[in-house]
Amino acid sequence: MRLILTLLFFTCSVFLFGQQSFEYLFKHTANQWILDGVQDEDDNFYFVGSIKGNDYEAGYIIKICADGDTISKIVTNKDYIGFFSEIQILDDNELLIMGQTSSETSADENTMWFLKMNNDLGILDEKFYTIPKPYYYKIVLGYSLINQAGEIVIAGTAKYFPHHDFCMVKINSDLDTLMTRFYPNEFSQQVDDFVAFPNSTNYLMIGGKLGLYSSFIQAFTIDSALNITGIYNTPIDLTGSASVGNWISDDRYLMTCTLSDTTEYGNDDDFSIAVQIMDTAGVIHKHLYMGKPDTTDYSPPGKGIVYANDTTIYVGGFSTINGAFYDPIPTWFELYMIDTSLNLLGYSQYGGDANYTLFGMVPCNDGGCLMFGRRYGVENGPNEKDIYIKKVIRKEINIITSIKQITVAAMKKNPYPNPVSELIHIPIKATLQAGSFQLQIFDNSGRMIFDKQFTKTGNQLDVNVSTLKPGIYFFLVNDGLKLNINGKFVKH
Repeated sequence: MRLILTLLFFTCSVFLFGQQSFEYLFKHTANQWILDGVQDEDDNFYFVGSIKGNDYEAGYIIKICADGDTISKIVTNKDYIGFFSEIQILDDNELLIMGQTSSETSADENTMWFLKMNNDLGILDEKFYTIPKPYYYKIVLGYSLINQAGEIVIAGTAKYFPHHDFCMVKINSDLDTLMTRFYPNEFSQQVDDFVAFPNSTNYLMIGGKLGLYSSFIQAFTIDSALNITGIYNTPIDLTGSASVGNWISDDRYLMTCTLSDTTEYGNDDDFSIAVQIMDTAGVIHKHLYMGKPDTTDYSPPGKGIVYANDTTIYVGGFSTINGAFYDPIPTWFELYMIDTSLNLLGYSQYGGDANYTLFGMVPCNDGGCLMFGRRYGVENGPNEKDIYIKKVIRKEINIITSIKQITVAAMKKNPYPNPVSELIHIPIKATLQAGSFQLQIFDNSGRMIFDKQFTKTGNQLDVNVSTLKPGIYFFLVNDGLKLNINGKFVKH
């Protein structure tokens, strides 16, 4: 018999709920994971994942209501192990939850698990489908979308020793399977993201080709019948955890991923977060690398880029120290804000009192974004990792700039005021006034937190730094040919 437990968490911290920012910490003696999340039109958030104890693993659902209340449920399939990995909101505002579970014939998750729920997390329907291929012993449903016909198309992997193959599943809103496809390959494969082409019935899947010692990202074009019509390699230093943002045109899109430093100065632990304007043939047309020297920064395994509008695109990641994924060493969620031209408009980090690992992000109705992942502190037991959720709005990280023309008598030689709490004024040299120039700001660790190209004319650049944390910052202003202005300021 299925066991469903409803748990209310009163150990969470909440700040400024509503159309503002907030954070939650869900604590439990078991190990918790969130793998996907959505927000409905009534501003409720839903998350699905796994909760795992010493002798069980079950599907896990959390709802954060618009008024700040929380509901969670643990859902088991009899005495079998299983977990949820995807969630979609259907046209009637019902929830479609996708996962995998073991069965009578296997101790591994060889069965697809589909549930339909109402907004109160009551189960309306539930169906199971054991994968048909006898040599696959496990399936993981990774990414899903609802196509133009209202069908749910799911991309994932089917496992056999020692490799993983791509698989795709199509179901309808009644949870009936319409098509299941497997794609054998000599190399192991993983799915990083799956999206629909704009104005088309075709799909784009971003995946990883896993070799014995390395991996790299490939782009797959797929038609409406789930046939792979093209496979395109991306540069080898793009190593994984890729995520597609918005489409810039019918054949170009934003993509974020983890970048490996393959230069002679890099090392195996030097990774950063990269954003590219990529076309469907895997060609990079522009890029932005974010991080700081001699650190390890990763894109999340789930959604790492979410789009609000052309000037508000959030890119997430997390930092580690010496690759410490499972030690309670202080690390951080990282959040960057960019636009479609890859100008870096703001940065902030969250955590630092424990080990924080970002798993994914959700776009919010108010133009903000929500980050979810794991927190593991020294107070936790060895198998007790808690869920951390942080919602951020644009004004909390956006560095606002403007250019103006002031009289020569009013101009000053150096940036002022310094120290600064809100608005700093940077005089612009005459050589820059007639053409374009670039402003970059770095924190004291060397991480670039702002990078924007300007084409307007004027002789003073005003920069609102009120969103920055107190500390020492450095700035560079140049016209692309030589360094024209550099300096530092202290933020109160």
